[in-house]
Amino acid sequence: MIQEKEQRMKKTNLLEMVRPKEGEDLDYTGGLEKLKNWLQAQAHIIANLDLASQKGVDMPKGVLVVGVPGCGKSLSAKACAGLFKLPLVRLDVGRLFGKFVGQSEENMRAALQLAEAISPCVLWIDEIEKAFSGMGANEGAHEVSRRLFGHFLTWMEEKTSMVFIVATANDITRFPPEFLRKGRFDELFFVDLPGAKEREQILKIHLQKRQQNPEHLDLASLAKECEGFSGADLENLVKLAVQGAFIEKQSLTPDLLRKALHATTPITKTMHAKIHAIRVQAQKLHLKNAGEAVAREEAISESKDCHYSSQLREKIRLNVRNKLVGALVRLDKNAGSEYDAGELSDIATMLNLVQSIDSFYQSVESLVVSHSGLDYSSKQDIPKPSIAKPNNLDYGRK
Repeated sequence: MIQEKEQRMKKTNLLEMVRPKEGEDLDYTGGLEKLKNWLQAQAHIIANLDLASQKGVDMPKGVLVVGVPGCGKSLSAKACAGLFKLPLVRLDVGRLFGKFVGQSEENMRAALQLAEAISPCVLWIDEIEKAFSGMGANEGAHEVSRRLFGHFLTWMEEKTSMVFIVATANDITRFPPEFLRKGRFDELFFVDLPGAKEREQILKIHLQKRQQNPEHLDLASLAKECEGFSGADLENLVKLAVQGAFIEKQSLTPDLLRKALHATTPITKTMHAKIHAIRVQAQKLHLKNAGEAVAREEAISESKDCHYSSQLREKIRLNVRNKLVGALVRLDKNAGSEYDAGELSDIATMLNLVQSIDSFYQSVESLVVSHSGLDYSSKQDIPKPSIAKPNNLDYGRK
């Protein structure tokens, strides 16, 4: 049956059948306990769909998984298909665009009809924000992309076949509210960097996949030293350690693991600003955390004077200023002609990001100020801090 469906997809070249490899299932997924429990509940409904519908239970629609790169979003999609015992079909929206008028919309309709024809299945859309970016109000999405997006939203709302959608995304700031509301997806999850216990699970899984015994490697203390590592970073750490043991012709030791740890640069150092922006947006949208533990935020204290906050905000504002100047100069030179709407779309996105980061740091700074200088070990009543109102600020000055 699966081979017949795959042959049918190859004829159109609009959808792709994905066959998960060994180890790409929930048993080999570290952390993400809340997401796992939710998927297992949906699997129970899908396995007993006729009985569930008789009891008034709606057919599962899908899930949107947002989060930090390298933390298991794509692996969750592959594990979902294995858990449901359904074929995994990937929709690459880039394949749908055609060079003739109306061809892109026809390809979208054909792809969705094909997904329904081969149902039941799991439809995976990886990095959906790249396929349908700039769909918010006043954003510069291409007209064809808007029509594809509108058709996709309508199909999500009206589909009656068992096509479970798994969409993954890194940045969802440019999606309109109607895409993120309940009804399109059954649930929205945020995948953050793994906590200490989750990192220990991930290290153990990757060691076992490489035929290594993790019992005497002191993974608990190693996991604590891997603060800020993503799942992909931890996999690279294990790979380097096992490779080093093979080259040195010795068994794997804690020293080799720590040597690999120091040789691995975590994603929090290479993509610090982007990860912070993703976390701010997830907090703003109140997304449900996919894991039990949440990675510790970088400490912000008065001694630092929020140096990182100021640096990040000034960097974004400078970028916005340069883009605004470039857009205004181009509009002035080409008055009456078409302008690059994508440029203004980027400006709107960064302005929203500046506002989100400002509001986030204002809440954090007020929390730090209100709790500074307090002795939490003392059992005495903690007095409420009094903050003097500044009287030397000119609020009328622009």
